[in-house]
Amino acid sequence: MLNKPFFLILFILIACQILFSFYYSSEIINQNNSINKNQSSLQSLKIANQELKKQFTSLTSLSQIQTLINQKNYINLKETLNLQN
Repeated sequence: MLNKPFFLILFILIACQILFSFYYSSEIINQNNSINKNQSSLQSLKIANQELKKQFTSLTSLSQIQTLINQKNYINLKETLNLQN
């Protein structure tokens, strides 16, 4: 008679353990999927950032600025102002 409640409690505990294991495993899988998604987004953002830095560097280079100055026909201030007076 004492064995019946013991085995019933043992069976319930084992069933709870199995259900908890399935739940915990699914949570781990969901979190891993989320991490992978965020890592791929981070990688694409890093690549985009590198491309933007490259464009910024090329657009602000001295040769590019000199080309733009020549195209706009800007005159150097040193040539037009006499700063000695």
